[in-house]
Amino acid sequence: MSELSPAVTDEAVAKKKLWIFIACAYGIPAIITIFMIIGRKMETDLSAIVSAQMMTPALGVIMGKLICRKKDEKMQVGTYILYVVLTALMLIGGMIVALIPAKTVTISGQSMSMGALICQLPLIILSPVITAFFLLGKKEQREESGLGWKNTGMSIFMIALFLVLYFVRAFGTTIISDLISGTSTLGDQLKGLVTLQAILSLVSVGMSLPLSCIAFFGEEYGWRYYLQPIMLDKFGKRKGILLLGLVWAFWHINICYFYYSPQTGTMMFLAQIITCVSIAIFFGYGYIKSKNMWVPILMHFFNNNLIPFLNGGDASVIEDQTVTAHDILVHLIISLIFAAFIFSPVFSDKKKEA
Repeated sequence: MSELSPAVTDEAVAKKKLWIFIACAYGIPAIITIFMIIGRKMETDLSAIVSAQMMTPALGVIMGKLICRKKDEKMQVGTYILYVVLTALMLIGGMIVALIPAKTVTISGQSMSMGALICQLPLIILSPVITAFFLLGKKEQREESGLGWKNTGMSIFMIALFLVLYFVRAFGTTIISDLISGTSTLGDQLKGLVTLQAILSLVSVGMSLPLSCIAFFGEEYGWRYYLQPIMLDKFGKRKGILLLGLVWAFWHINICYFYYSPQTGTMMFLAQIITCVSIAIFFGYGYIKSKNMWVPILMHFFNNNLIPFLNGGDASVIEDQTVTAHDILVHLIISLIFAAFIFSPVFSDKKKEA
């Protein structure tokens, strides 16, 4: 019997990895949704299970690597397994907490159950360990994982550019909303940034970076490192990055309906589509320009963790939001500052002539 050609074998492995990714990134959240529905009816804390869902895209990539590993392939097997263990602990803990009402505590302006707080302990302990292992592994292992730190100058520039545009989007949202509705809330928003609670929330951002960074790796390693090249190669760069944003938004659908905005879930999902498409464009741009996987990871970290600071230190704004048509319109307009990067040459399918 003749052996399959390397090309055929590689294609079969790629398909297998894709199905493993889909099973983890979408199959596990489908199961999580059941627990979210029950937890919402019981009025339990869903924050732990939402955090656990963030880990599933990278889990899909890592499981694909481990299952399809070649004998001579050098990879950080121990670190990958440690990530799988952490994800399993967070998933099990999140599911248990979603089913059990518990006493609530408030930390840095965010209310959570004691169970959810306990569920954060594996992440707090293992996040800096896993991050260090990925960054400090042997050269060939870092190349295999795509997680070596590269191009420091461009990486810092891209993160700084994101932060500038992030604050422009935040204040621009308020300004546009005021112009449309005839209100004047920008002053109150600016005053809220200098309160003690806001300052403490900003300090906590820096402190939480090493303790929670791997959760944002959980999403970005799936969407940017793994799926982005596949989508851009299959559909073309501009269409591919737009479709990636839609795929990413759909992954949030259960969180939109049962955590972010149970009362206005459909409107929240529309807002999430706008967010994911525009942010996918800029995160993708930053990753392509820097060739550094840690750039979108850090962008995603700041994108999520600066929200309490912009709301006067109130972390509760993330959950149980009410989204209106007015909010959607404003969000659509201001998100163009990130979406505009789709016209960058990095997303052009035209090949440069030699």
